[in-house]
Amino acid sequence: MKCPKCQAENSDDAQYCSLCFARFHFEIRSGEADQAGKEMAEKHKGAQLKCPGCGELTPLDSPFCLKCAFVFEDPESIMVDAAEVEEMHKRRNGLKRHEEDEMMAAPLILTKESDGNEIMRHIGDAVNRGYKARVHVGGRNGITHALKVIALLGEDLAKAGKQIYLRVNLISEGVVVELDDVELEIIIEAR
Repeated sequence: MKCPKCQAENSDDAQYCSLCFARFHFEIRSGEADQAGKEMAEKHKGAQLKCPGCGELTPLDSPFCLKCAFVFEDPESIMVDAAEVEEMHKRRNGLKRHEEDEMMAAPLILTKESDGNEIMRHIGDAVNRGYKARVHVGGRNGITHALKVIALLGEDLAKAGKQIYLRVNLISEGVVVELDDVELEIIIEAR
């Protein structure tokens, strides 16, 4: 039997496609099944279903995976308790944060006296190697100088077919009254 969704060959008695997990015999989910899903969600607060097809977490009352559409026949066998769900989220968020930290170049601290060519070379080297360049700068003149240099670098990278993306974080703590007291971290990424 050919899958109507992805055209993969499957055995004649298959209920799901072995490649894309599309269900061949569609049955409307009964009100009893919906009620059972809601009761299971109330009974196991914070628990979720872990899809056997893609590993994605899905709410308990869902009849199928929200990522790959795998239909859950026996939800209790793939249920993950609240503590494990939280641990999985922490691991995923930790990995994302760790990957982002690894992609950051060491910060370059700028002043209004910093050499523009050296700044451009440092940032350009970092972004061309796939890193996110970080610049720490403070004061009105320092910030203006840094933004001018970054704008010039953006023009150079545009000629090479790349665009720069900036994220600006405030380093200064407390209330800043004067622009000269502002300290920023500028993160530059090229794509």
